[in-house]
Amino acid sequence: MAAVSKLLTKQHLVFSDVNSTPEIRRAAERAIDITRKAFEENQSYCDAQHALQDYKQDPGEGFRHKPGEINKFIHSNS
Repeated sequence: MAAVSKLLTKQHLVFSDVNSTPEIRRAAERAIDITRKAFEENQSYCDAQHALQDYKQDPGEGFRHKPGEINKFIHSNS
């Protein structure tokens, strides 16, 4: 539980960083979502940790947002 919490915290920091590119923030958002889904399926922190560590963005997925995702990232440099 502590390990997955630490990994998720890192992803939340990336997602919240307004200086990161939208692509990096989107990847963090998807990694978080995949981790949550893995935990919901089996109530297993080990499964959630494996899902997060194994997450790789599908290149065909692109940057387009999916339902439930943030659809606009605001840059502090805009």
